[in-house]
Amino acid sequence: MDRRSIRQHALGTDFTIKKAFVGAEPFTPTQRELFTEHGIDVYQGYGTADVGCIAFECGVKEGMHLSAGILFEIVDSNTGKQLPPDEVGEVVITLFDETYPLIRFGTGDLSKLISADCPCGLAIERIAGFMGRIGDAVKVRGLFVHPRQMAEVISSFPELGDFILEITQENSRDVMKLKVEIDNLNASEGIRNRLEERIQDVIRVRADGCEFVLKGTLEADQRVIDRREWK
Repeated sequence: MDRRSIRQHALGTDFTIKKAFVGAEPFTPTQRELFTEHGIDVYQGYGTADVGCIAFECGVKEGMHLSAGILFEIVDSNTGKQLPPDEVGEVVITLFDETYPLIRFGTGDLSKLISADCPCGLAIERIAGFMGRIGDAVKVRGLFVHPRQMAEVISSFPELGDFILEITQENSRDVMKLKVEIDNLNASEGIRNRLEERIQDVIRVRADGCEFVLKGTLEADQRVIDRREWK
């Protein structure tokens, strides 16, 4: 979103946005300030595709209140045991739904329960919101990206070797770039388009560039590196 006022509807009708509800990705303080400058009061929600909305902000916007109808836990990701309020752990959800029940569904997200009462007066437990992830998957533009997905892409090209997928952020937009080994650098341009198309097909997220290096020169402990800072 740029800094121009949001005034013109796609059909040509003037309107003004005063309130908004956002989800799918972390909503940073910088992003909130940008919306506030435009007079937009933004409320943040936290959820997953499997569960739906798990928690939501009230008018105070100090943490998120839990939604009704779910059993919410913060657990030690190694032992599965519940952690007390104010300790960071993995978000685990149990959903009592006749058509789509979930028993202790580990989201992979990190958060914590807030022990203090909310100034808004709503007597519903709160969480601190998204505080990071466990495991090797990252969320890019609202979709999860797993190293195994990228490995599947690379396996389609015999001339390619090891890879690093680097996630950064520019102007509040996720940027995903691939660095990958190849047998012959002169052949890189011949497969660039096919590689980018394959990434889009498998991962469902468009790559913002592919850098090729000679086989045997790439060294990394991680295959997916998230360099974003949620500020």
